Amino acid sequence: LKLNDRQHQYLLDLMRLPQEGAARLVFFQPYLEDSDSMLARDAYDEFARAPYAMVKELKPKLNHAQLVAWIQDPTVPASRKRLYFTLLGVCGATHDLPMLEQRLRGTDAQAKSGLDALIACYLTLRGPEGVPLIEELFLANRGGNSNDNYADVYAAIMALRFAPFPVVAALRGLTLGGGCEFGLSVGGRVAAAELRMGLVEARVGLI
Repeated sequence: LKLNDRQHQYLLDLMRLPQEGAARLVFFQPYLEDSDSMLARDAYDEFARAPYAMVKELKPKLNHAQLVAWIQDPTVPASRKRLYFTLLGVCGATHDLPMLEQRLRGTDAQAKSGLDALIACYLTLRGPEGVPLIEELFLANRGGNSNDNYADVYAAIMALRFAPFPVVAALRGLTLGGGCEFGLSVGGRVAAAELRMGLVEARVGLI
């Protein structure tokens, strides 16, 4: 593989980095959306492999304005936006909440790309007070509306599963499908005596 001068310099700089730690990630941050796809992919892979505890150590060095710009860029794919939402959850603050809420409420699929990470970022910055909005938008019973997107429901379930605060599900009656999955995914459950739970997917051979 023939390297250009910039790629060659990147590799030389890479060899001087520590083997692990937040100081290593600082080097890769400017390359995350580099015009050179090889460098951008390598930088992304480096962040993807990093433990979350290490990413949190990077907080003082994260470029908040650049992260917001990438999140709002329609050309950035959802896979990368998931990373940028995670990083914004580390370095963001309450002034980011209006932008996040606007994306959560949006009907444009592009605005909600990387929805699981978007919800996780919102809950990280908003705390437990953000749960009612997520319940209203993605979990409340809509009467079986065919326009409801189960992918959005699943994204909310996954985000709540890893919320940075305890989540307890209150379960009653017949709890199937997404309701059952939500109850199983969170840290605690309070169940009514008449509760019946089931995974209907198992009956049709989907799982």
